[in-house]
Amino acid sequence: MVARSERQAASVRLEMMPMIDVTFQLIAFFLFVLNFSRDAIDERIRLPIADQARPVETLTEEPLFLNIDRDGFLLAMGERWHVQRDFAKIEAYLKREAAYTRLEMAATARHDPTSEAARALKEGRLSAVVVLRADRSTPYGPIWRLINLCQRIGYYRFALRAKEREQ
Repeated sequence: MVARSERQAASVRLEMMPMIDVTFQLIAFFLFVLNFSRDAIDERIRLPIADQARPVETLTEEPLFLNIDRDGFLLAMGERWHVQRDFAKIEAYLKREAAYTRLEMAATARHDPTSEAARALKEGRLSAVVVLRADRSTPYGPIWRLINLCQRIGYYRFALRAKEREQ
């Protein structure tokens, strides 16, 4: 009886394929998530320093990050568009983002007709916050053009990023 159980124990194999499959799925998931969070923090942007800079209060919706480098290029979704020369491409990108935001707001409004999203939708406004991260040496012109375009599309909430002065 003892010899038989030893033979059975020796013939048991551990299947590694499901474990490898799950591992690759986790790796793919984290690479996918990291790809989208890259727009939030772009190392090419050197934020201006402000005495009154403070952390952002918790946002209820996913913000739209717009990074502007020192040469006046918008960095978003892995693309680099010149704010003046590629204005049509930027406008198409922002309208696409606005359409996604409207879909999310409509779903929220259906669930809760008294919500801020429902009120904003009735007024033709988008409730998402546009977070502008401009390099400290960026001229104001490209920033103003982007803010103006966002307002025409329906965005009305903006947050400008700066670094806190190091003590």
